Amino acid sequence: MELVNGAQAAGVALSLGFLPALPASGFELIANPSRDTSIFSENVDNSEGGNASLFVGRISDVFGGNVVTTRRGLIGFDISAIPAGATIQSVELQFTITRNSVRDAQTTDIFNMHQIQADWGEGTVDGGDLNGVGSAADPGDATWASNFSGSSSWATAGGDFDPTVSASITNLTIVTPGVTTADVTFSGPGLVADVQDWVDNPGSNYGWLLMADPSNGEKSARIFASRESNTPPVLTINYVPEPTSLVLLSFGGIALAARRRR
Repeated sequence: MELVNGAQAAGVALSLGFLPALPASGFELIANPSRDTSIFSENVDNSEGGNASLFVGRISDVFGGNVVTTRRGLIGFDISAIPAGATIQSVELQFTITRNSVRDAQTTDIFNMHQIQADWGEGTVDGGDLNGVGSAADPGDATWASNFSGSSSWATAGGDFDPTVSASITNLTIVTPGVTTADVTFSGPGLVADVQDWVDNPGSNYGWLLMADPSNGEKSARIFASRESNTPPVLTINYVPEPTSLVLLSFGGIALAARRRR
């Protein structure tokens, strides 16, 4: 997790002994996920909390008979470094897609982010990068049936989330497994509203659920790199602290500058 740009500029100004005006770019938080996992509609007690992949979308023929099943990804971030009262200006969440269905993946497929409305857990089970059906969940891991396996269930199977879409992506590149990947970025006012809600109400920060849009085909699943991978998701938040936070920052910087002059 990093705080850059605005904070660095403020520090320079404070070291010169004056109170800074807020930098035009504001402050920036860059973070990788603090937890993530995948859940599976046909294996309601399976998960993949330790996997380097997030499995998302719809597939068929896993068990024969052209049965369509669904995968969803859960992802959460620690944003506690953002001070209370801050105003969120922009939010971007970047993923790397490492694989897509070779049968029916389309560039027009849509994937949506939804704000999760209940807490959930991440275990360490890892069935391998191509394990698209999940593995028996660890105690406390989220599954299709449970937000904490062995102790509590979702109110609705498949996860408790706001039905309003927070952000979407489409116009996707079809990747060649093992050869090419594709970076995609979710952004927009919905994500800004979600993060603002978490700053204002820290106890409601349960992260996002990543799912395929119902309009996608039956064999349109994607694999997104998870936090355990070499290309983890990256959340970038730009924000402006409330004036009282800037005053406190200023006094802290002056004290630091005074100590350096001794």
